Amino acid sequence: MERIKLLDGLNFPWLRGRRQRWLEHWNRIYDELMEYKNVNGHVDVPPGHITEKGTRLGMWCRTQRRSYNHLKQKKNNSIKN
Repeated sequence: MERIKLLDGLNFPWLRGRRQRWLEHWNRIYDELMEYKNVNGHVDVPPGHITEKGTRLGMWCRTQRRSYNHLKQKKNNSIKN
């Protein structure tokens, strides 16, 4: 843990290339979700909702739910085995 803290103190780039771009993309859409919440008071985004910036926010939320459910099921299966 101490080594990680030292590298973090140097702003060490833990992710590079495609993974870094994916994280930046995810964070950008998350920010749009927060903006949606500020305007609408909730994050239950309709599946077809597209933001003013052209982001398919509803589909992104659907993908997040599917990923969560997939990981949850995978974890449950590993506990059973």
